[in-house]
Amino acid sequence: MDRKTEEHLKTLARKLVEISLDESGRVSAERVGDVLSTLEQHPPCHARNLRPLLKHYLAYIRREVARSQARLEYAGQMGESTLEEVRAELAEHYGRAIDIVAKENDELIAGFRVAIGDDVYDASLSGRLHALETSIA
Repeated sequence: MDRKTEEHLKTLARKLVEISLDESGRVSAERVGDVLSTLEQHPPCHARNLRPLLKHYLAYIRREVARSQARLEYAGQMGESTLEEVRAELAEHYGRAIDIVAKENDELIAGFRVAIGDDVYDASLSGRLHALETSIA
């Protein structure tokens, strides 16, 4: 496949992702289903381009889901009100609704770590100890 076709497929995949978002900017399973049904019924000009298009679409959808989902690890107790505060702070910071997947992790010793997309915020005791260890070594 030539470079021009590849770029065209990436652009088309990005546009399909835009169609797949709901009013709040989140990936909608229903809209993704509609996009896939439409592609199945009306494939791109050349049917051989469907598979590469779907690969790009999947990669962009995964990236979009990761942008709206925070993985929160915490040590000790974390109440629902604290989770809501973190969710509100992240939504304000990123300018969009954020889902939180919370998981207890005693290895953090105290505090928490949040990963959203490629961003990681580490406010844990183990993270601080590791940073101290790295700066001394």
